[in-house]
Amino acid sequence: MLLFSPSTCGFYDRRVHSSVPADAIEVSEAERTAALDALEPGLAIVAGPDGKPMVAPVAPEPEIALALVRARRDQLLRDSDYTQLPDVDMDAELRARWAEYRQTLRDLPLSITDGAPADWPVPPVA
Repeated sequence: MLLFSPSTCGFYDRRVHSSVPADAIEVSEAERTAALDALEPGLAIVAGPDGKPMVAPVAPEPEIALALVRARRDQLLRDSDYTQLPDVDMDAELRARWAEYRQTLRDLPLSITDGAPADWPVPPVA
């Protein structure tokens, strides 16, 4: 008999495992295979609303998430560096909006708390 535990998100077989969590429920081999086949980087097997196994995105560790935000932020800053060069043909109001956008990007990592997704600013349009 194949079992799945919502609390551990693990599969168990009583023929192999001497200790099985109390919340383990019976699942079919097809359900187990479907969950395992759907796994790829960034996904994990979790308990669905019915307690059965399903695959869902996994949030990265906070340090990794922040590093990803900083990497994207740094690329967006590099992509907009030209907007602050004095010889770029741009009126003062648009240049100021670009400067504000860039400052918002610089401040972005400080605004992220408790794993909340980043609120990315939208670049100005001429």
